[in-house]
Amino acid sequence: MIPNNLSFLIVDDFDAVQHMVKTQLTSLGFKGPFHYASSGKQATQIIQEMIEMNKPIQFIISDLVMPNGDGLDLLKKVREIKEHKNTPFVMLTSQDDRDSVMKALEAGASNYLIKPWSQQSLSEKIAYCWEKHFGTKATK
Repeated sequence: MIPNNLSFLIVDDFDAVQHMVKTQLTSLGFKGPFHYASSGKQATQIIQEMIEMNKPIQFIISDLVMPNGDGLDLLKKVREIKEHKNTPFVMLTSQDDRDSVMKALEAGASNYLIKPWSQQSLSEKIAYCWEKHFGTKATK
């Protein structure tokens, strides 16, 4: 079962997208805490701060295309951090071309979500990632 108190990091350069992801996660029963970043650089700082506080991020949802460190760069950095080698990471993208998706998956993305998405799609991606990383079916 997926815990409802997962620590999420939502990374997108648009506040409206951050808000939409949080709203959908809350509607799915997740209580957070929720952390926000508008770039890969800012997200990396938050990830390090949370590790130092012994409260590592447990699930990352990140846009692919952003200024100051895109989602692919962030993903590569996350996978180099020992505490986050197995952290579920969903890449948000408006680029539905196969090449962009394959690059993200090859770099270690758990799954991807193409903009615009539905709450149902988000729920399915989270459940898939949870099972992929932790071997337990989602019963949320």
